[in-house]
Amino acid sequence: MVVNVRRNHPIIQRRGFAFVFVVLMMIAVFGFVSLAVDFGYVQVTKTELQNVADSAARAAMTGLATSYTSAQTDGIATAGQNKVNNQLFTLASTDIDFGSYNSGTKVFTVVTGAARASATAIRINAHATVNLTFTRVIGLNTITIHATSVVSSQPQNYGIVGQNSMAMNTTVVLDRYDSSAGGYSVGSAHSLAKAASEGNITITAGTVKGDAHPGVGKTCTGGTVTGSRSALSGALNYNSVTAGSYSTTNDNASLGGAVVNGDVNFNFSGSTTFPGGVYYLRNVNLSGGCTITSTSTCTLYIYGNCTLNNVVMNAYQARPTNFRIYLLPSATLSLSNASSILADIYCPDSSVTLSNSSSLYGRIIAASINQTGSGGIHMDESLPQGLASQVILVK
Repeated sequence: MVVNVRRNHPIIQRRGFAFVFVVLMMIAVFGFVSLAVDFGYVQVTKTELQNVADSAARAAMTGLATSYTSAQTDGIATAGQNKVNNQLFTLASTDIDFGSYNSGTKVFTVVTGAARASATAIRINAHATVNLTFTRVIGLNTITIHATSVVSSQPQNYGIVGQNSMAMNTTVVLDRYDSSAGGYSVGSAHSLAKAASEGNITITAGTVKGDAHPGVGKTCTGGTVTGSRSALSGALNYNSVTAGSYSTTNDNASLGGAVVNGDVNFNFSGSTTFPGGVYYLRNVNLSGGCTITSTSTCTLYIYGNCTLNNVVMNAYQARPTNFRIYLLPSATLSLSNASSILADIYCPDSSVTLSNSSSLYGRIIAASINQTGSGGIHMDESLPQGLASQVILVK
């Protein structure tokens, strides 16, 4: 018997439609999976690109402290140390914008030419092309992604900084006064001191009459802080000290025989004066209970150690701004045995110790500060701002 099966039999038709439906569904699923894979790859690359932009922006801002060309060089070099899409990234100088950033309006204003030297913010515009794999079937072969990072350098008026660490181990006091209104006294001092560190701040039993800000992710512990202990929102930015032409052209001759091979050594009980000028000294060792007063505006560049033992150093007109001490990298500063100094001290690469009831009046920017005894650091609010800035990633 012969059975004739017609091609338009209902069962055969349903099976045919099912096959077509399965094929279409497989194509759709494959398309969605393909898009998901390529999308995921793009997102990973986007994250890598943003990390490059952020790190390049921070490096460029650090370089800007030297010059805008150094900022470009440092930004490009840092970007080139990172991989995007499995390849070391190349950042062009045209991808770096200089300008200012308004934190209120969130607007970046570009400056060009010589004005770049006075920029306070940097914007990195990074971009990369990603080769796609699966979306080629729909004609999408590549996609270009972008990442923007803005870093702003915001001026800070910190008067007491131990950039790496700060420790107050006994009953010391940090506060603030105004030397333009007269000398320091406990009664006239203000509770407006501004202390900061990129590391931890440890206060065993001391008092900070004002703010003590530790670094990002760090803490300020112990003691008494009348203001804020909140952590900084970004890194502090301080340039290393360089003496420049003062290493060869200076006023060392004004000290006569007091300078021997670049060293100044005073050990006596009594008073003497220190002529105004700019000095380049290897070591400064003062002891014996002497009192030294500068007769005019005075600046010391010290490339060795500065040791004060039972000494009083008075600035001209009792104004710390008239007596400035700059310590070159690797130099140290030590005050001991009730020493007292009125000065604006800048040594971001140096360690500073104060012990045995020693005190400092003015400002101190150091790599580390370790203070013991019952002395104090009394910030002079009349000192000009601008020694430092805080580098903050804002976008």
